[in-house]
Amino acid sequence: MFNLFSIILVILIFSCFLKSQGMKYIFFNLLILTTSLELFVEVGFFIKIANFDINYRTISEVILFFVSILILGKNPIRKNKIFIYAVGLLIILFAGTIVARNISNGYLSSKY
Repeated sequence: MFNLFSIILVILIFSCFLKSQGMKYIFFNLLILTTSLELFVEVGFFIKIANFDINYRTISEVILFFVSILILGKNPIRKNKIFIYAVGLLIILFAGTIVARNISNGYLSSKY
């Protein structure tokens, strides 16, 4: 079963691809569309088959993911950039783990 907004979303996604001036332009438009769906669409489904439904956000995230993979596959990435991103990601994960551990142990909770 389709909703009216499902058809509108398909038209919006196809318009992003048809008015393309390049892959980065498509990515930027899909990023804006995905962000808008994440912020403003709370309920609803793109397609529903029996008890299985797919949300609007899921569809836009999957399409954005595949466009991102296409862009990354076309452009070569230098090894030092990958290293810098990996170190930054590890620092963020380590800091998040420390904060989560402190919250779960009650160190950061208020004592009122």
